Amino acid sequence: TMDWAFWGTWIKDGILAVAQLITRDFVPGLISLALLVLLVVLLSIMSIIAFRRRGLVRRAARRVRFAGDAAGFQSQLHDIQRDIRSSSGSDGRHLAESFEEFRETLIEPARHGEGHVRNSVRPSAFFNLDDLHMGLTGWRTWPSLFVSIGLLCTFLGLIAALAQTQASLEAGGGDQTQMIAALEGLLRTASAKFIMSVTGLFCSIVFTIGYR
Repeated sequence: TMDWAFWGTWIKDGILAVAQLITRDFVPGLISLALLVLLVVLLSIMSIIAFRRRGLVRRAARRVRFAGDAAGFQSQLHDIQRDIRSSSGSDGRHLAESFEEFRETLIEPARHGEGHVRNSVRPSAFFNLDDLHMGLTGWRTWPSLFVSIGLLCTFLGLIAALAQTQASLEAGGGDQTQMIAALEGLLRTASAKFIMSVTGLFCSIVFTIGYR
């Protein structure tokens, strides 16, 4: 049979060993710095992606407006599609595919110059963030991750601090001076560990604002 007591003790000791790494005075500051650096990197990457996608959509919209009225759109339809196809990258490919699918729903006159191009499906069915694969939905999990990482590190530090306080109290043998010193050390350590939670919360707020 499986020795549950052994495995339970082994897991507890493993968690405490990891938590002991956070009890050092400089570790909470390093973790907070790492969270801030991660925030800057992620915001930069997300901004580059968002501005690039917005630029693609704006260039395509300007190209369509450049055609002018319905007659101009009809006469330049092939050129518009060719220009959109020339967009590079996966985002440009998605935009080109959406325009091709949209064109398949157009009712074009049998002869050039007779009537106008008409659409049988609303353009919004093709040109939206989901179908263009240009949304940022995958980034919305980061705010909660920042908070979770900060809380996880804080609680690990508190677990280690409580274990150290318990060991100090047991070693003190009931001496009031040592008890007070142990409790003061616990409060001092706990306050330092909450820096990581505050940093995680701050990163979550800033990233949420940037995402919106």
